[in-house]
Amino acid sequence: MPAEVQRPIRDIVRDLKEFLDRCGESQSQVARNVGINQSTVHRALSNAGTRRRMSEALVLLCKYAKISTTTTIEVDPTTNGDLMQAIRIAWDGTEEHATALARVIRELGRLSAQGGVQSAARRGSSEDG
Repeated sequence: MPAEVQRPIRDIVRDLKEFLDRCGESQSQVARNVGINQSTVHRALSNAGTRRRMSEALVLLCKYAKISTTTTIEVDPTTNGDLMQAIRIAWDGTEEHATALARVIRELGRLSAQGGVQSAARRGSSEDG
């Protein structure tokens, strides 16, 4: 089953640096074109190995350079222990219940495609805390 995931930030930054080399624009020129400070461009391209999340500047730079921040990978859901454990706990073993659980999971997939699952997950985790 294909899944879209964020590419490693170090790969994105590498691609941005290669773009700068190819296009011949300086960080200052790119900053002006994107609408951010040159120092912001410099920071966005530095410390790629320690960066844990995409900054707004990286997103803007990727759009400017037409560099994708995501990639599609093939995922086998049966290899996810947490998912399989949740199904084992929730399923009562009947065909009728399997059909109902499958319907719920498909609906979650539809909501996820619309961006609704992430906000619901954030609400749930804030309620857990």
